This record gives sequence, C-alpha cells and structure tokens, in this order.
Amino acid sequence: MKVLEVIKRLLERKVLEPSSDGQPAPLVINDFLPTGRFRRNKTLGHTWEWSYALAVELEHGRDRGMNVTMNHPLLTGLVVLAHLSEDRLYYARLMVMESEGELFNAQLEKQPRTVVLEQLRKLETAKGRLAERIAEKLADA
Repeated sequence: MKVLEVIKRLLERKVLEPSSDGQPAPLVINDFLPTGRFRRNKTLGHTWEWSYALAVELEHGRDRGMNVTMNHPLLTGLVVLAHLSEDRLYYARLMVMESEGELFNAQLEKQPRTVVLEQLRKLETAKGRLAERIAEKLADA
C-alpha cells in the first residue's frame, strides 16, 4: 500500500517520531507497522482497517469542497491516523454502518436475492470485525 510505505519511510528517516524522547509510544501509527523499532507495543489496529480506511477517505473524490487532501497519499493517510487516534473503533463502526446502508438500499431497490444476500454477508463480516475490535479494546483496558 503506497500510503503505508510513505509513512514507514518517514518514520525510518525520523521525520515522524513516535515520541519526543525517541521511545516508542502507544500511538495508532505503531499498530500498522509490520516490524521494526516502533513495533514494541501491543497491536490494536489491523491492516484490513488501514485498507478500508484509505478506501473510505479516497472515495470522496477530487471535486472541490469534497476532499481536502486532493487524494494526496500522505495527507490521506494522516486523516486516517487522526480518525483512528480519536477512536480506534472508528472505521470498524463505519464499516458496519455502511454495510447496513447498502443492505437497506439493496432491499429498497428490490435488488435480486443474490445481491441482498451478498450485502447481508458483508454486514455480518463487518459486525464480526467490530466485535473482535471491541473485545481487543476491552482486553487492553
């Protein structure tokens, strides 16, 4: 993933430090790095969240007023990190909400049964991921 590679390079070059004293801090950026000196803390994030979050933030498009980052990979990645820093469950919750909306729209539009069932499957997957994330957050509390 291009954004993750850019952020990882910035960390390696010490452009973005996880703390002022050089020690790894329990920040969301640690959660998505596969290995290295910032990876000493317990992981609370998952790569599926990172991928989903980037897709969500990039789907706003390039139209004026809709996307303040103009799909710049680093800036978009920082928006994702800001949301996850506020609430580590942000994108897991959003995935459930969007899946519920897609299922509702498929039913409202009287989509074929296969489409409705696929949306239902996506909703169940999203709910399962949210449940896993909630359990992890509670275990870490």
